[in-house]
Parts: sequence; structure tokens; C-alpha cells
Amino acid sequence: LGHASRKIVEELLQKLLQVAVSDPSPSVRFCVVKSLNYEYVPLLCQAHHVQPLFLMLQDEVSSIRETALELLGHLALHNPTTVLPYFRRMIMDLIIALRGGGDSVVGRESATRLLVVSLRVEAISCIP
Repeated sequence: LGHASRKIVEELLQKLLQVAVSDPSPSVRFCVVKSLNYEYVPLLCQAHHVQPLFLMLQDEVSSIRETALELLGHLALHNPTTVLPYFRRMIMDLIIALRGGGDSVVGRESATRLLVVSLRVEAISCIP
């Protein structure tokens, strides 16, 4: 992409990420995160895009969390320096939740599902 085109795509990605994090409709949020496919990896793996992607892991809808996690795993393969520190923290939080950090069965089930998805992500094997 040329510089002007890249800047436009960058701005569109930023707006899409805002929608993915804040839209009240779960179907809209899911469509947005699902549309962020691998052709956008060179742009999405930049630090300012990684934070909103990790916010999606807090979504109330499990399919959104799992799709965001799979995308983040793919991004970690391309820019581990930016993504893996967030992964480390997320895995630690999931383990704490599973050890009884919360009394909610739903919370533990959600933590288990995310942990299983994260274990399927190739990039996790890179975490020291």
C-alpha cells in the first residue's frame, strides 16, 4: 500500500476496533472482529491496535472472546514483542480465575474456554 492508502486503512481499522469494543449489539461486534482477517495483520499487530483487541477478551459473548483470542494469537506470530506480554498477563489472570479467584461457575467456565483456545494458538508456545 502507498502511504496515503495505508493511512486510510489505518484510520478505518481504528474505527472498526472502536465499534468492536463498544457497539451495544453483540452481532455487530462479532461481525467486526470476524472481519479482521489475516490480510490486516501487518497493521493490526501494531501496539495501538493490540490494546482494543485484548479488550475484546472481556466481551460478554464467548464467541467474540474466542475469535479475538485466535486473531491475537496470529498477531503474536508476526509481532511477539508487542503481543506476548499481554498474553502472559491474560494467561496468569485465567489461571487465577480457575484457582478460585471468583465463585462464579460461569466465570470459571469462561476462563477454561479461553485457556483452551489460547493453548491451541501457536504463538503461546513462544512465551518464555
